[in-house]
Amino acid sequence: MRLCGSRHFCESGVQFRDVNSIGGLTLGKSTGVAYVSGCAVEIEGMKLVLKRVVGWARRTEAEKVMLRHRFQFIRYRALYLASHVFSLFPIPLVLILRICGSDKHKSGQHRYGYTYRKLFWPYKYKPIKLLEIGVGGYGVGLGGESLNAWQLYFPFAEIIGCDIHDKQRLATLNTKIYQLDQSSRDQLEMLAKLEEPFDIIIDDGSHLSSHQILSFEYLYSALSDGGVYIIEDVYTFGGTCIKYFINLQRYIAVNDLKDVDMGNRKLANWIKEIRFDGNLIIIIKGVNGTSGVENLAKSECRGKAAEEGRSLNSRVVAT
Repeated sequence: MRLCGSRHFCESGVQFRDVNSIGGLTLGKSTGVAYVSGCAVEIEGMKLVLKRVVGWARRTEAEKVMLRHRFQFIRYRALYLASHVFSLFPIPLVLILRICGSDKHKSGQHRYGYTYRKLFWPYKYKPIKLLEIGVGGYGVGLGGESLNAWQLYFPFAEIIGCDIHDKQRLATLNTKIYQLDQSSRDQLEMLAKLEEPFDIIIDDGSHLSSHQILSFEYLYSALSDGGVYIIEDVYTFGGTCIKYFINLQRYIAVNDLKDVDMGNRKLANWIKEIRFDGNLIIIIKGVNGTSGVENLAKSECRGKAAEEGRSLNSRVVAT
């Protein structure tokens, strides 16, 4: 496992108005409010110009991969440097995800930005620790798009990125990078011990249900009280971890449980809520004082007491 340090910033009173459009940044003359428009077209135009400048059509595939990695790294560092200023403004998270090129919110793909906007706004200006499993950039890409998004959104956050491939180039002053195998119990346990507690955990790793369940079972205890655990892309492969969480949900505020798995009792007592939101599973951590297991235990105690009472009455009558 590999890591590097952290940083902090100060607050600012400047505010942005929430905008729905995306694109280039233009300041209003009288209001000083940021407007965004037409950036997608501008970016495509810039790409064409850059390809002509570097002679893209004449390059070999190996040279194209090398140039692509260089450009993506420069872009990653530029957005990271920009985050020192722009993270202080309440820029809509959906817009940030699009600017950074994250697949978490793209046309024709995922639309997680709307859900994340509601979940993450209470953490916006807090000194939180965010863990994301899966940095991206497999094949020809460098990855780090979502890391850029978190850097631009959370000004005081410490960000932890984990990936099965070596992504140490993406480490910054506020972003640590670990090389981690999501299927390894030892590595998951070590990560939890080194970095707990986390306020937000996002599993965007292998998307294999066995890995998602294993990561949850080993990392959930490292989540702070009131924290958010998110599993993305739960329908990516043939198998899904949804059945596991549906079964776990039975232990939350349910009065009648049969065939209880007592191994889930500890988890149930610390799960406040489980949400199924499209291709996401969201778990909110908190003390669950009315879990189904507790209700079942109380019901069993009442049943035993009633049975003992009936037995005592029958003996008295017989006497």
